[in-house]
Amino acid sequence: MVGYRTSQSVASHPSMAEDGILDFEASLLNNGGSLNSRSVWRGVLEVSTSVMAFVPLILMIIWLESSYELGPLSGISVYVDTSPPGNAWQFFNLHPLCMTLAYSCLFSQALLGIRLLPVPFEARKFVHMTLQTMAVASASVGIYAVVDFKNTRDLTHFYSGHSWLGIVTFALFLLQFV
Repeated sequence: MVGYRTSQSVASHPSMAEDGILDFEASLLNNGGSLNSRSVWRGVLEVSTSVMAFVPLILMIIWLESSYELGPLSGISVYVDTSPPGNAWQFFNLHPLCMTLAYSCLFSQALLGIRLLPVPFEARKFVHMTLQTMAVASASVGIYAVVDFKNTRDLTHFYSGHSWLGIVTFALFLLQFV
């Protein structure tokens, strides 16, 4: 069965478990190198899942870019200087961008990477840890952007379901990160 190592595949290739060879590759080795329809579809699903994780980020960048007439990515400012009124909104726009990057791209790629990368397990763990760390950092910047924006405008914090769900989600990701 594709997706699970059988005792025969591990016995015939003892270095698989040590080297972290993927189940997909193990099924190819057990079948004499021939592709069957299940392994082809699994490969297609793995690649399409990885690619589709970046679609929301691309759409977010297009939306932020089209929101302003100043040029590419002008709708985003990394400077906290909010003296002109437009800069505060541009700094706030880091919130949706960083959250989309963290949750849609980095967290999902960390999940897929620990399972799908054709490298030894220690390397997969390192990639997973690096992507998780980058995701937590990106989400933290997104939270900072919205909190700073609300502080400069004297707006209320954490009054909507969106904000509470966001805080709970971030807290759960932090718990599993630690």
